[in-house]
Amino acid sequence: MKIGSPPVALVETWIQLVRTENIDMEVRNRASKMLKEKIGDTVDILAYVKKHNLKIK
Repeated sequence: MKIGSPPVALVETWIQLVRTENIDMEVRNRASKMLKEKIGDTVDILAYVKKHNLKIK
């Protein structure tokens, strides 16, 4: 996980944008890019979700 993790609310927003199918693909790609840049790879993102007890719908 990257140093200085982003706020939980921001990560929740990025995850929601990535998972919403009826949103422009450019928006989804940008949200995915931000998750990877600010948190790390998929394993790091899942660790962040677990650590902060986020609910993925």
